[in-house]
Amino acid sequence: MKSDTRAKQSAETMNLPQWLQETIATEALDAYIAKLAQIQEELAELQARADDHFGNEPDSIHWAHVGDLDNILASLQLANGKAE
Repeated sequence: MKSDTRAKQSAETMNLPQWLQETIATEALDAYIAKLAQIQEELAELQARADDHFGNEPDSIHWAHVGDLDNILASLQLANGKAE
């Protein structure tokens, strides 16, 4: 909901008519909800792939696989930091 408040505050700062402020806030909220749904879908897909060990068999694991997981972990940590 922070995104909705920010959009509304930005519209008010620009001295836009009330109806346009409400439209901007509604569109921002709709976009926020859509992006949140996309994130949830991506997380579910990532969890399913992790549950399947990313398609790797235990006896075929090598250091490149470790590097792949390190990249995924770094991306997740970056995303978590931005979510605060």
